[in-house]
Amino acid sequence: MMASMTDVGQSAPSPLMNVAEVATLLGVHSQTVREMARKRQIPSIKFGSRNSPYRFRPASIEAWLEEQEKGSVAHGQRPGR
Repeated sequence: MMASMTDVGQSAPSPLMNVAEVATLLGVHSQTVREMARKRQIPSIKFGSRNSPYRFRPASIEAWLEEQEKGSVAHGQRPGR
């Protein structure tokens, strides 16, 4: 029998977010998130074929948002612009 991640003292990973959830979090259209993921402007995961949907790790999105905020503050811009 194989041990699960929680059996070896690690916490279970958080569920992945979909495009709509990230779009809501960022306050942008879903197509904008897809385009950003396609251009690798936002951290994403894509499983399987070319037509499979993008998925996002919440921790990666939070870290990316913090980096965007740091960069925009340094340049006097709003986050995400």
